Amino acid sequence: MKSKGQRESKKHEDRLAKKVGGQRSAGSGAFWSRKGDVRSQDMLIEHKWTGKASFTVKAAVLEKIVEEAILDSRMPVLGFSLNNENYVMLTEDDFLELRSTLQEHTCTNQISVTTKDGDTAPSAEGWTPNFGTPQETKTNTNQ
Repeated sequence: MKSKGQRESKKHEDRLAKKVGGQRSAGSGAFWSRKGDVRSQDMLIEHKWTGKASFTVKAAVLEKIVEEAILDSRMPVLGFSLNNENYVMLTEDDFLELRSTLQEHTCTNQISVTTKDGDTAPSAEGWTPNFGTPQETKTNTNQ
């Protein structure tokens, strides 16, 4: 019989696989030919779940998923759930590449700003971060 943690982990892996158009790996990536917990066409995702408010990310876990993803020509992603909220961790290079691609595709009418060096850079004006529902988002009035 599976523990609550194993059931919750499987549930989160199934949800993530569906969201990214991928598949959950049998045995949570324990087989040499199917590494990672979730695989999509372009990502290899290792997923961690804990019912606690924190967990430790060890360099060995990150190095392992990066190595396996590169060997499989996929982007390495560490997905994790804490306090009923889902997060993903990317390498900085992958994050910056995704950000650049997003800006190229979504910022056709974007306002640019001139930096003190004379370079132009996209403005964050009009961009709205997703920090939960409006009811959950509170405004700091002590500014």
